[in-house]
Amino acid sequence: LNILGSGQGFGEVALVNKGPRTASIVTKEPTELLRIDRDQFHEVLRASKLQEIARKQSFLRSHPSFHALPDDILKKFVDNAVIKDYKPAEMIIKVGEETVDHIVIVISGECVVGLASTSLEQSSWIWNPLLLT
Repeated sequence: LNILGSGQGFGEVALVNKGPRTASIVTKEPTELLRIDRDQFHEVLRASKLQEIARKQSFLRSHPSFHALPDDILKKFVDNAVIKDYKPAEMIIKVGEETVDHIVIVISGECVVGLASTSLEQSSWIWNPLLLT
C-alpha cells in the first residue's frame, strides 16, 4: 500500500508501455488531479526531443571542429551526443582518473581546469570549489 500526495503521479508505466494498469488507485480524501493523455504526453516528448536535436546540431555546427562536417556525419554525432547539466563545484573529471572514451565540450557556463603539481602526489591534489565563484 502506498499513499500519494501533492506532486506525485501514477500511470506512467501503462502510458509508456501501452500495457494494462499495474495498480488500482482510490482517493482517500477530496482530491484534484491533473490528467495528461497519451497522445499529448508523446507529442510533448517528441517536441522536446526535436528541440534537443536542433540545439545539439546548431551548437556543433558553430564549433570549429565540427562546422565543416557533412550533414550525415554531423547527424551521427548529434544522435549519439548527450547533454548533461552540472551544478557549481561539481567534479567533471578528476586528475589521475583512467582514460575516458569521450570528449566534453562546454555548451554554456564555465569550468575550471586544475592541473596537478608535479611536486604533489596525485592523491594529494586539492580541488578548491571556491575557484568557481
